[in-house]
Amino acid sequence: MLRIGLPIGGVGLIIGFLLGIAVYADSANRAGVLGLSDTLLHSTQERISLQVSAYLEPAAHAALLAHSMLGRGGASSRADEARAFAASVLGETPQIANVLFADPAGNFMLVTRAANGPPGALDTKRILMAPAGRSVEWTTTDAAGKLLAERQDPGDDYDARTRSWFTGARATDDVFWSGVYIFYSARAPGVTAAVHGPDVDPDVVGIDIRLDEISRFLATLSIGRTGRAYIATKTGEMIAGPDPARILAMKDGTLSPARIDAIGDDQLAASWDHFRAEGPGDRIIEAGGRRLISIVTPLAATNQGWLLFITVPQDEFSGFVTANSRRAALLSLVVVALAIGLAALLVRQGLRADRAARAVAERSTAVRQQSAAFARLAAEAGLFDAAGRPPAALTETLAEATGARRTSIWRLSQGGQSLRCDDSFEPATGGHVAGLELSRQEVPALIGALASGEVIDAPDARRDRRTAALHASLMAPIGSDALFAVPVLQRARPIGLVILEDARRDPATTDFARACATLVGLATPVGAEEPAIAPLTAPPPAAVESVADAPGADERGLDPALAASGTVDQTAPRAVVLVLNLPDAAETLAHRIACAAGEIATAHGVPYVKMMGTTIVAATGYGTGSCPGSGPGAGTGAGTGLTEAAARLADAAIALRERCGDLFEDTDGLAPFGLGLDVGIIFGATLGSPPGLFNLWGEAVQGATALAASAPTDAIQASEQAYMLLRQRFLFRPRGLFHRPRTGEARSYVLAGRA
Repeated sequence: MLRIGLPIGGVGLIIGFLLGIAVYADSANRAGVLGLSDTLLHSTQERISLQVSAYLEPAAHAALLAHSMLGRGGASSRADEARAFAASVLGETPQIANVLFADPAGNFMLVTRAANGPPGALDTKRILMAPAGRSVEWTTTDAAGKLLAERQDPGDDYDARTRSWFTGARATDDVFWSGVYIFYSARAPGVTAAVHGPDVDPDVVGIDIRLDEISRFLATLSIGRTGRAYIATKTGEMIAGPDPARILAMKDGTLSPARIDAIGDDQLAASWDHFRAEGPGDRIIEAGGRRLISIVTPLAATNQGWLLFITVPQDEFSGFVTANSRRAALLSLVVVALAIGLAALLVRQGLRADRAARAVAERSTAVRQQSAAFARLAAEAGLFDAAGRPPAALTETLAEATGARRTSIWRLSQGGQSLRCDDSFEPATGGHVAGLELSRQEVPALIGALASGEVIDAPDARRDRRTAALHASLMAPIGSDALFAVPVLQRARPIGLVILEDARRDPATTDFARACATLVGLATPVGAEEPAIAPLTAPPPAAVESVADAPGADERGLDPALAASGTVDQTAPRAVVLVLNLPDAAETLAHRIACAAGEIATAHGVPYVKMMGTTIVAATGYGTGSCPGSGPGAGTGAGTGLTEAAARLADAAIALRERCGDLFEDTDGLAPFGLGLDVGIIFGATLGSPPGLFNLWGEAVQGATALAASAPTDAIQASEQAYMLLRQRFLFRPRGLFHRPRTGEARSYVLAGRA
């Protein structure tokens, strides 16, 4: 927790602080930006309101200035004064389109700028209601009032008394603002400001003002990058917007103001929907997957309830905050990476310190254990018997000091042709074993390495040439893998081995094993050791017969009765059969194995050897009887001959196992093989004309074949009959139950070596 948890916790705190700072900074920056944007938008709102007020106010003032003329026949008898007043208003106020005069009798006068004429020219339309009838007259005058053109328009049926500006003005004592409508001549939206005179049946003066200039003004505003401002009525009719063409719509063949939700602006439509649901105000809304700032406020410049709509995407004000926060987060990753690197270094150093401390503690413990073990060795040095055999406590001390799965002390015997176990100890079971013997034929490479005084350190004993045979026979049954062996020397000559299986791999283990080997060598009486190991030599050359062309039985010493035919009974000939099963991968070594089998058979006097595919069959034997070594001829005569034949074939099997192990050692990967040894009834016959081919069959051949097929890797599996015949001369380990063809379950044994 201290070495790992503290640095990781520190990194977590740094990350947490950075996240907190990032969140706080982003929140604070957004709040500040939105506050500034709110101020900016309200300033824009006030600017628009002032601009609209400045645009509309002249019309109201002009209407009020005309108030003094009302009631004195401005539309009829005082037409010249009215025209002069209108000329003055139109000349001073560009946004005013028309000046209107009307009275209750239907007389009407309109003064507007001339569409075609010199600068300052005016067009005047007069409708006079006389007893002789209604007349409509258009005149065009220049800036000085000189008449330029005159025409009559009898088809004009315009009546001002039916217009909203006339009726509205007569109904109120203040300036009346009409609704938005489309000026016929200009085809542009506009409104009219009108006032009535003081009479009981008053005249009305109206001032027409075009609204397209307001739209052009709104188009010049910069609200973020894509923000827009619109002016509309409470009923949703457009008054002005940044695109004047979009605020008009054709309805029933005539132009009229478009609906706010029909101009194709999704943001404006969303703002309108929220206004209808929540009323005026500033709010954040969603539209098209984006967050919008929406402002809806009444325009104070008019008394008609006009509304100002401003919409702008929020990220156009706060987008740079997000970008800056992202950049800050990326820069923070550098800090996090540095913190992680420092934490990793701290963890690494801490773990190294812990490992070093544990190693020191373990070393101290090992030193104490070894000191105690050396003390016990010193105490046990005098417990060796007269022949130099070690006490049981020695292997126990060795196992405790080295942590080995099994420790054993071996001594050379039989003139250096075998290794005999003085003592073997397994800590897991607490048991001691002594007397086990391994012949030179079983472990030739191990005894050869001992002859040269080698220290053997094999992490995988299966794959080491020197220890593969020992692993197959002794280590595999208990699951040991690694082997460490130190030779026991006396007068610089090897006389034995100290073997550790699966011990700790450290210098202390090596030192203690050497000390034990030295102690065993010193405790062995001089002259009690076996002779030095004779060099391992190959058997003398012999004529190797073709394993496919074995001669007849009588030429090899097999009982001639083997060739007899007849029913199988208790007096049928009996023989010992050896079968070697090779893996399919051994086909490339078939010739060498066949030659080796011929040499070994010749050296051990085995009369019958044949190879079929990857299977080698060898046989020898004499005598009859229901059980080897018993019955008629038991112990003498035929029984003794069968026992001797079995011993020769067992020696040949051990030699063949070692030779195959040497051959397969140079191949890649494992090449398992198995041998089977059985005793039983067989039959034989010479096939073909003399000399012919001699062939064997019977229960012994079948039994040996089945034993070889189920044998452990690189091992010789023997039947119970073979075991009973050979147990006095060879060492066996129980294997378990074995299924014998046509007989059922029988016991089987693994042949380890000579006793």
